[in-house]
Amino acid sequence: MNPRRNLRSSRNSTLDKLGEWLDRELRKVRRRPSDADAIHDARVAARRLLTAGELWAAPVAAWAGVRDRLPSILKRLGHVRNLDIAIDLLSRGSKEDKAARKELSKHLRKSRKKERAKMADWLTKKKIDRIRDGMKKVVRDVRRKPVLDAPAPSDLGPHFARVMSLFTGRAWAPSAEEAHAIRREVRRLRYAHETLEWAYEPDDFQRVVKSLHRIQELAGAWQDRCIVEKLAAKAVRRGKVSQPLTGFLARIQAESRSLSERFVRAAGELVDLRQLIVGELR
Repeated sequence: MNPRRNLRSSRNSTLDKLGEWLDRELRKVRRRPSDADAIHDARVAARRLLTAGELWAAPVAAWAGVRDRLPSILKRLGHVRNLDIAIDLLSRGSKEDKAARKELSKHLRKSRKKERAKMADWLTKKKIDRIRDGMKKVVRDVRRKPVLDAPAPSDLGPHFARVMSLFTGRAWAPSAEEAHAIRREVRRLRYAHETLEWAYEPDDFQRVVKSLHRIQELAGAWQDRCIVEKLAAKAVRRGKVSQPLTGFLARIQAESRSLSERFVRAAGELVDLRQLIVGELR
């Protein structure tokens, strides 16, 4: 286990390490657009950097230049990542729908090949260098600021409120849009919380980390199935598959319902963790 961070070490290393990680993974993607692990890791690094930057670097002028470039990175890589996820899910299933899964997978592989080519053309060395150079300025300016300007648990209040607003006091059926929104906000809260490790007692910190990770995993698995269902419906509508997908889609929809119910139960635990996450809100 890594040594527990203090405020100063968090301030000095959080943005620096995330910037270096993103730079490293983007260069891997550029060298090999078919590297699914690098695409996944680059998206995680970009998201973590976005969240950490809003907490630690918002007042720094150079941050806006980096921040505004990251959404397009996420979008381009996301097109390929969604297809990677769908193709992986299609590799599992019953013998009865094997032919249909194989045909849809073949169609999605062709789409993925095109998306990889588009991504490779778009992700130039110049784009990556601009983010790297911008992060050097951000890290330098953040380190010059007084440590007392660092964020605190109370700054997670808006993140927590957004997560709770997505499911508290309402009943809903899973949809791709809701799954995406829930996963996004839980992920932001989790990443933001992890940059403030110094502010929590170790046991409290680990309890929240485990809970948020479990919620995010459930929301992620739920959204993955929503993505597959959406891609399958699009392929059928365009006449790209001839085999019936009824059995496969019925299984995916059943899994989505189960995951959404498990998510709601897990997310309900956040109510009890509010004090541990955001502290006293005045």
